[in-house]
Amino acid sequence: MAATRHVGEKVVLVDTLDDSSRLFASPSTATAVVTGRNSNGRTEWNVQGSGKSYAYWQTESIDSALSEDPQ
Repeated sequence: MAATRHVGEKVVLVDTLDDSSRLFASPSTATAVVTGRNSNGRTEWNVQGSGKSYAYWQTESIDSALSEDPQ
């Protein structure tokens, strides 16, 4: 079983089977390594515990940041 964390512009794949972590430049690269096929990692990965796709979470985070009142 694997999970991801977003760290800056990188994606960290945490393999919960052997407690190892690997850093990938994109969610799609992480998906290709785990599944052995090309796919859209933004839609394949889910944010652990939320049920949201990485793409939804990312868009939601950006929208939230843009709508914040700087005052």
